[in-house]
Amino acid sequence: LFYSAGGYLAIQGTRLLSLPFRLSPERHRLGLIDEDIQNRLLLARKAFAERLPESLSGSIAFFDLDKINTTSSVQDNLLFGKIAYGRPQSEVQVRAALSQVLQDLDLIQAVVDIGLSYEVGVAGSRLSGVQRQKLAIARAIIKQPDMLILNNPFGSFDEALRQALIDRILRAYKGRSIVAVLDQIANPDQFDCIFQATDSRITEVNTREQATPKAAE
Repeated sequence: LFYSAGGYLAIQGTRLLSLPFRLSPERHRLGLIDEDIQNRLLLARKAFAERLPESLSGSIAFFDLDKINTTSSVQDNLLFGKIAYGRPQSEVQVRAALSQVLQDLDLIQAVVDIGLSYEVGVAGSRLSGVQRQKLAIARAIIKQPDMLILNNPFGSFDEALRQALIDRILRAYKGRSIVAVLDQIANPDQFDCIFQATDSRITEVNTREQATPKAAE
């Protein structure tokens, strides 16, 4: 694409002006949005909704207690907002509570159906990096190959999630072959044989029998 100087400056100016609207007090903690600014923003929100031209009424999805916001996730619709950023364990606890509510109301399958019909975009472009990686692992496992080869598939995950996924994959593939290239191994005893490579050459081989100390005779 080619732009004239004026068009290029207009695009850059639009991007620059969009930055303040992405500001989130909970996430960025700049201390710029005090109570006075909050009150003025709430008034601006109301004025914007009231003055929105009829021709643009379908381009904005406002939150309404009596309606589903089709541009937001199921989770955001259930919470009528988003999980607060920076609260320890808040995401885990809130999702556990949501799962319990959905289970009590017999809505688990309905939510799963909604998730499976989500438009993920070309090559998963609308998904996050972690979601794409999880999906790639799931697709490989669903194919049920005789040998599952994993080339460092857990790089985007934290340690707890990485270990949980390894445990589940090993249980699901018990009795079959798994070849995994990993940048770190928290529990070497889970694997029958571990090859360590340096400069593209295998420099050390450890088996489970070597790692397990033998009882004194």
